[in-house]
Amino acid sequence: LFDAYKGYEWKFSVTLPGDKYLSKGCSYKESVHVLDALKTQLQESEKQGDTDGFREAAIAVLQWGQVRHGNEAWLRKIGDEVIPRLASNARLLNPATTTLERASVVDPMNSGFSKLYSLLVKKGFPIYDSRVACALASLVRWFCRGNGCDAVPETLALGIPPDRATVNRNPSCRHFKFPTIYYPGTARYARSNVMAAWLLGELAKQSPFSGKRDPLHALQSAMFMIGYAPLERPCEQCR
Repeated sequence: LFDAYKGYEWKFSVTLPGDKYLSKGCSYKESVHVLDALKTQLQESEKQGDTDGFREAAIAVLQWGQVRHGNEAWLRKIGDEVIPRLASNARLLNPATTTLERASVVDPMNSGFSKLYSLLVKKGFPIYDSRVACALASLVRWFCRGNGCDAVPETLALGIPPDRATVNRNPSCRHFKFPTIYYPGTARYARSNVMAAWLLGELAKQSPFSGKRDPLHALQSAMFMIGYAPLERPCEQCR
């Protein structure tokens, strides 16, 4: 996992609010720099009630994540409700205080909005997309196999979001199945993102990630890198 974090790559091109030029990058450090700037813009705009500034920063986050389509349209359609709506959702998703039942009412929720909530939630909320979900669910599958489970326990049954890749990332097999999140699927998506926050939050306390400025984000980025496809398939019981 730590090697995956050190090898993090995400090619992005984004125009930061108030900037005329594109910011481009690929490394973990460059992504963190851009996301820190956007997080500050979101927070300041929320405090000042600056709807346009907030929406501009939110769209820039979607641009960084290459998930503008549809999501940007929603941000524009909702108009002046964009700050109170997303701020309310961020409070509901706070992993330190929420429950899966409370998180289930969050809408909208998908990989694009997960990126936004990762900056809006006060602390400890990871981006949850198909790659992170695949990596984490693969580890859950290893855990279940190693502990003699007959199936994935409900408390570990992470939903797997749809992806745009040619590879099927869902690590489900005959014995250990993970539910697919179908559109709109906001309740399952929100619950799974919170479950991932709890699991990754505990894992991030362990060395060597514990020494990083943002251990959870570093670990989530490692999961993103190894989550291109299931870590192992098929599992031994399904051969």
